Amino acid sequence: MKKDRIDSLDSLRGIASMIVVIFHTVVSYPAFYNANYHFKFESPFLELLITSPLHTFVAGGEAVLLFFILSGFVLTLPFTNKSNDISYFEYIKKRFCRIYIPYILIMLFSIMLMFLLANYNGIDSLSPAFNNRWQHQITVGSIISYLFMIGYDQTNVNGVVWSLDHEMRISLIFPFLVLLLLKSAWLRNFLYLTIVCLTLKFGLLGLSLFIKNAFLSAFIYSLSNTSYYTILFLIGALFAKNRKEICAIFISLKTTLKWGIGLLGFIFLNFKWIFYGLSAYKSNFVFFNMISILNDFMAVLGVILLMLVVLCSIKVDKFLNKKPLLWLGKISYSLYLVHTPVLMVTIYYFKEVFPLYFSILIAPILALPVAHLSFIYIELPAIRLGKIKGAVNKTSKNIKFAKAKS
Repeated sequence: MKKDRIDSLDSLRGIASMIVVIFHTVVSYPAFYNANYHFKFESPFLELLITSPLHTFVAGGEAVLLFFILSGFVLTLPFTNKSNDISYFEYIKKRFCRIYIPYILIMLFSIMLMFLLANYNGIDSLSPAFNNRWQHQITVGSIISYLFMIGYDQTNVNGVVWSLDHEMRISLIFPFLVLLLLKSAWLRNFLYLTIVCLTLKFGLLGLSLFIKNAFLSAFIYSLSNTSYYTILFLIGALFAKNRKEICAIFISLKTTLKWGIGLLGFIFLNFKWIFYGLSAYKSNFVFFNMISILNDFMAVLGVILLMLVVLCSIKVDKFLNKKPLLWLGKISYSLYLVHTPVLMVTIYYFKEVFPLYFSILIAPILALPVAHLSFIYIELPAIRLGKIKGAVNKTSKNIKFAKAKS
């Protein structure tokens, strides 16, 4: 079997996870919160940081888009290998152990910390982004939501897990989508699937607005977003399918053009922020959603261009294969999961000893060793569990993928 793992993409995921950590740290400051969510700038520095490609350093939302595209890309790689016979049940077992087990254990850890330490009062000098965490006690509905990844009341405990709901759901159907994308009519199938996903997105969104029950409304709204983010998985899958041909074109370009593609990647990634005036029209529901989709897909284009540079540039690949970045890539999932509870504990209880700004800034540093321990004692055992071969009748339960026709 050919190696299906690309180490530089692991490093890219690690960098993106660290960007999410930095974003959730700085958004605790009211000045950054107002700049990021309301485009109200208290200083020229904040305006420059938010409305230029420098926003990449705090591009938490865009980093999550990258996660979805990367998932579609890396999950497709084994299916493009003609020698692979892939059992759907083995695939699902691996995805369940890889995603759900670390997720539910870290959620349990987060809940325990909240029960032990939360005062539910918030901190007046910090932003709503901070104070909407540990805001109220957990209900039975919340527990059911966490167990079954419903999408209800997540922000209160560990808000970042919203993306894992979509990862898990999309993983269940992804092999069947790949079957369509590996056919010769892949472009037509991609367009059909995109139309279906967008139709479900807006249909379910509309339905969620009319449902009065908060729990059910949250679930329908979450399914709406799952339909939408499925498109990003599909884009990642198409990139994986055609990566060799795309890289061949990129390698043939002049160096200046390659640099230009990298620069365009950063510009498109931050399209929403550079052209932030477009996002100011929130009064018109339809127009606002159209602009939101435009912003997302410009960011997606930026992600694809940056992934192209990573995959097809020897120098960039060499840089991303440095040991610290590879380590960051290995702990990226744990870092994503643990940084919110680390941030909450650090701010609430270090502020009694240190100045508040110091407590906030030290949280990303403390999250790294905690993530490393989570990787060693939670992630790795879960991954090993997923690799244990079960008694599967391969003749009846295998999904076989032929190499895509050109």
